[in-house]
Amino acid sequence: MKKYLLTLLFILSSQGLCQGHGELKIPDIPFPKEIADTMSGDCHLVFMVDLKGEIESCKISSLTQLKKGKRGKAVYKVIYSVRSPELNTEMGVSLEKRLQTWLKLLCSKTKFIMACDADLVNSEKAGYFLMGHTVTFGKLWKKNSNQNNYMRPK
Repeated sequence: MKKYLLTLLFILSSQGLCQGHGELKIPDIPFPKEIADTMSGDCHLVFMVDLKGEIESCKISSLTQLKKGKRGKAVYKVIYSVRSPELNTEMGVSLEKRLQTWLKLLCSKTKFIMACDADLVNSEKAGYFLMGHTVTFGKLWKKNSNQNNYMRPK
């Protein structure tokens, strides 16, 4: 019984570790200066990658503003969200246009490197998979950082 449980645990853990299809190579394109100078926050991006490893499209999932609250604690406020359109009232037309031009430039220069041992069984039904990326910007962040994460296909 113990051997069976250990084998099952090993299979489940290896499935979790081998989920990645590859890696996004994001160029060092600065966030629009007009936005980064006036506010700090996170911009969450979603890249749709086909099974050949080519980027189909790129969209902004959400834009979160970071402010200093009472006693110096960080307070987050969602300015733009795909899932909650009622929160999009604070984002002006000029801000949206600047973000879209930045996003087009970023998407055209971003490359996806397919992993040699990529397991595409789960993605074959959808024909694509999603890769997420977070860009932090502004003066409240000590250092700009980029984070990649993987999201399963719908």
